[in-house]
Amino acid sequence: MPININHVCQCGRKYYLYMPFKMYAKEAGYSPKGIAVAEKIDKEDHTPERMEIQKKIAELYGAEFKDLSVNEIVQCECGKVLDMLAVFAKARDAK
Repeated sequence: MPININHVCQCGRKYYLYMPFKMYAKEAGYSPKGIAVAEKIDKEDHTPERMEIQKKIAELYGAEFKDLSVNEIVQCECGKVLDMLAVFAKARDAK
């Protein structure tokens, strides 16, 4: 159960981001047991076949696919940096 995020940079470039559930669970403050469950879900979900499906979905959106399990921070060609964990932390801290 990954988190899929459509993001449009300020310059207009489109991204389709794949965030593993464990990455989100840690940032959201899940318990250690919840994080372990998220990790198990990710192991079942993060297969080459499913990543190919994610890439095809990105193509349908006209977006560039980025797997945040490989690199948590995305830098657009325009220089803008997108750090989804920081975005989630900011939203959490604003509550």
